[in-house]
Amino acid sequence: MADKHRKKKMIIALAIKKLLDAYNTKALFFLMTHNDPVISTCTRLLMRRDSVPRIRRYVESVVPRYSLSDFKSHFRLERSSFELICVAIGRHFKRQKGSTPLPVEKQLLIFLWFMGTHDSFRSLADRFGVSTSTAHTCCGNIARKISLHLVKRFIKWPRNEALDSVTQGFLEKCKLPGVVGAIDACHVRITAPQINPESYYNRKKFHSVNLQAVSDNRLLFLDIFVGWPGSSHDARVFKNSPLFLETAENAIPCNKYILGDAAYPLLPWLMTPFKDYGTLSREKQNYNKQHSRGRQVVERAFGQLKGRFRRLTLFYVHKIELLVYCIVAVCVLHNVCILNDDEINDFCEEPDINVYDELNEDRESGILFRDDLVRYLSQ
Repeated sequence: MADKHRKKKMIIALAIKKLLDAYNTKALFFLMTHNDPVISTCTRLLMRRDSVPRIRRYVESVVPRYSLSDFKSHFRLERSSFELICVAIGRHFKRQKGSTPLPVEKQLLIFLWFMGTHDSFRSLADRFGVSTSTAHTCCGNIARKISLHLVKRFIKWPRNEALDSVTQGFLEKCKLPGVVGAIDACHVRITAPQINPESYYNRKKFHSVNLQAVSDNRLLFLDIFVGWPGSSHDARVFKNSPLFLETAENAIPCNKYILGDAAYPLLPWLMTPFKDYGTLSREKQNYNKQHSRGRQVVERAFGQLKGRFRRLTLFYVHKIELLVYCIVAVCVLHNVCILNDDEINDFCEEPDINVYDELNEDRESGILFRDDLVRYLSQ
């Protein structure tokens, strides 16, 4: 008997939900005044839950009518890039028994709006016609799927012809031969986390997490390392990153190297500028000038990343883990957009140029290689 009563309530609730979605006011009024207490109670409860004002069918009816420019203005990338990402992550969503999850397209749109604006989850829920908890879940789902399944596909070191193209691109930009990338770090500003907030308070007087990245001449990210507290010096982050510990030996060929500022150690595969105390020769000054030209690509990459995904300028933190997933995900999306010729000039930020303490000692093998580059430029 209890099972029959429960089944009746489920059928009634489903019918009422259909009527709510269809705005059938006459039928709803009839149900609310019905003699059956189960029917009238279910109607009142569901109407109370549905009374939160939301934009109805925004994704289903409004978004498809956007022009290409309107779509990009709202979601920060082109439709073609959006469709590419949907296909790439769609296969990693498995439908669970008894559940009817939101379509991948809608979840991705929610995530893009979240990362492209400073809107709250309540505002997201209002716009996309979902609950606040659903909006939060969608953002977490998309960030994790992209971070776990698309990173190796879109953030990787160039090989063979692609490597030659990168070195040629840098040679045209800064006249230095053999450059495969430029490394730098930026701060992603956050609200003070509940756990160890002091460790996230950086020298610029705000809370942040560190994003270390290597960029090529096209502003593609070749390597990223995310999540260290903002108070950590860039050199410490670098020396604990997979790039320093294991990746560089396999990813950067002999006689190839990346460019880094004075915060980084001078290594055979990482060239830094000469420390200028006012006594540098003309040749070394020229090297520093070309070095600076080449290194600007990573600063521009950070500027484009923060310009496209504005939440990176201030992220309200609930869980550091979710924050890290979100940063990794938008780095992947940044690369997807570049590979898809998805320009960002309309909403690009100025590069965030950092000034660092010079804490690293030069390695002898790196010094010899850098001196060879100075002689090459003076020829």
